[in-house]
Amino acid sequence: MRKIGLREILLSSGSGGLKTLKLCDHILGSLAARFVPVEIPMEIPSMASRILVIRPGGIGDAVFLLPILKSVKLKNPQVCIDVLCQKRNSSVFSSQGNLVDHVYDSLADLRILRKNAYDIVVDTEQWHYLTALTSRQIKPHVKIGFATRPLRRKLVNVAVNYDANAYELENFSRLFESLMEVPGSKRELNGCFYLSEETKAWASLQIPANSVTIAIGASVPERRLGADQLAALAQGLVRRGLCPVFLGGKDVLPLSRQLMVCLGGTLAYSFVGTASLQESAALIKASRLFIGTDSGLMHLAAAVGSPVIAIFGAGNMKKWKSPREGDVGINENLPCSPCTAFGYGLPICHGAFQCIRKMDMESMLDQYLHLEGKNV
Repeated sequence: MRKIGLREILLSSGSGGLKTLKLCDHILGSLAARFVPVEIPMEIPSMASRILVIRPGGIGDAVFLLPILKSVKLKNPQVCIDVLCQKRNSSVFSSQGNLVDHVYDSLADLRILRKNAYDIVVDTEQWHYLTALTSRQIKPHVKIGFATRPLRRKLVNVAVNYDANAYELENFSRLFESLMEVPGSKRELNGCFYLSEETKAWASLQIPANSVTIAIGASVPERRLGADQLAALAQGLVRRGLCPVFLGGKDVLPLSRQLMVCLGGTLAYSFVGTASLQESAALIKASRLFIGTDSGLMHLAAAVGSPVIAIFGAGNMKKWKSPREGDVGINENLPCSPCTAFGYGLPICHGAFQCIRKMDMESMLDQYLHLEGKNV
């Protein structure tokens, strides 16, 4: 993997606030990590009464934790599991009934967390320092985290190896190995996301039975399909007797309007910028198929049990594609792909992104819509 330094941070995707946070981690986080005392290695206790899970980032990483936390609860139903996350992924946890006891989505909650006397803090962040430094401030009995960098290793009591080419659910499972119901057993997303009957009923009334949900956004812009490709994809579905349903955040609202205009009077629906996470999940569940690029909604589709066609370009298909039988991952297999790691884009193509922008949607539909597992 290429080195992630100041240049990569400045050129990375995301808002100014996100880049500022990454710069703080790169400069202040690494400096603090150098001078704090080394944590004493410890064994992970098999049982704990109170656990804090730290999970910054987007929807996808948060979804990967759901089957693991369910396994932890199955082993020890009395355990209290709290989560410290960001506002953009907090609804993943808060929507899952009693799986998580408390969801904190601000560092301002740190004073509360320090009073909670956690047995274990599990830092699920893969690369940056600030979360590991935060876990030290909470002062649990045991701190668990990934040893992706030498300085990260010294910040935790239990340093877990990280495989950059393994399915991410496998990496996360290693963090919780001794805490889960059956250590070492296979984890999967399929069906792990809880949907209320009310929300499922709502979704079934919104879209026809022949719908195909399409995620038109992604938190990393270089992983997105172009407007022309999305229009070709939607038109190709219509020609095959299927109804396109667009999903995404407010950031792609102009794109969704452009696509709806392009489709004219054709039967199509857009819930971009209006559907909540639960509603988006229910719409995906109610559709016959989900198509999207490497994004949080793609992982959500696997988590509600819907058939998935996942399109990869700059992202790492080995790490993020669902291994479930019948799910499809599409990749042009260019030598420069993947070129993103730990939330940073490291392209050498100067923005051409032929790994995804040159994909032909009509050919893709011809090749994959006939698959038996897709039921379309």
